[in-house]
Amino acid sequence: MHKRGQTAAGTQRWRCSVCQTSTVKTRADTKKSHLRKWFVRWITGVRELAAIARLHGHSRRQMVRLFEPFWSEEPFKPPQSIDYEHLLIVDGVYLSGRTNAVLIGHSGTKVCSWDFAERECVEAWCNFLSRFQTVEVIVMDGQKGLAEAVSRHCPEARIQRCLAHIERFVRSHISTRPKTLAGLELWRLTRSVWQVQTLSEARQWTEAFYAWNNRHDSFLKERSYSAETGRWWYTHRKLRAARSHITNALPYMFTFIAISDVPRTTNCVEGGINSRLKELIRRHRGLSSCRKRILATYFLRSRMGEKPPRNVT
Repeated sequence: MHKRGQTAAGTQRWRCSVCQTSTVKTRADTKKSHLRKWFVRWITGVRELAAIARLHGHSRRQMVRLFEPFWSEEPFKPPQSIDYEHLLIVDGVYLSGRTNAVLIGHSGTKVCSWDFAERECVEAWCNFLSRFQTVEVIVMDGQKGLAEAVSRHCPEARIQRCLAHIERFVRSHISTRPKTLAGLELWRLTRSVWQVQTLSEARQWTEAFYAWNNRHDSFLKERSYSAETGRWWYTHRKLRAARSHITNALPYMFTFIAISDVPRTTNCVEGGINSRLKELIRRHRGLSSCRKRILATYFLRSRMGEKPPRNVT
């Protein structure tokens, strides 16, 4: 065999002096490695499959056939045992409506681990948190299953409730333009939580909330009755739900003041991971539940590299 020019793709061509046939040398391992890079670039990037196919001199149908084996491969498994994490930001995202959940743990600079479950529940969160041996601070939303799992597996960890989730919950129940004075004052008080930066300001905010509660206690106890059945219910149920949500979260709202490197929201997961993952699911709509998990695995694996925190609040 001796060199005989190059192919149109720039690959070295070899020619046999005996049989006068030409060929190129290929390595199966190298080819598979390149295909996997193209596959990951496609499912975690913004380019269409046809564009990637043209870039590498293939048709779209060829790329579909070449990528098919990667959909059936054993996906990468994240760390199943982590000895120590100072900060753990946890959140979940659904890949298919209200099923096929991904439970994600973030250290503030990278994705630590993740797990798949049918839905967010106590058992799923317990299985996920059991892989973390020691955690000092946990930042989380108010999901009930997660709160119960944290109390079981990380009872000594300090907790920071996500302020963005608290504001979102209050807004969804009383709106940004409440019709009652109590609702208007509560919404203003909820919005002012972002201005709290010191322990004295946290005490003032807490006192203002309890003062609001005492001031409107009789109003919140108002009842409505059914003339037909005689049953009663609280007239301002949504306002009471907003009050209960803040009351339950209040002991964990200002942990970020005592520990300076703790964020007050889960935005680095919500905005940096979950929103991007949802966007990829929409872009590759039509995938089965199994393939959605493979897509999520490749994406989350790409987020395991250390990156400096940016715009973390």
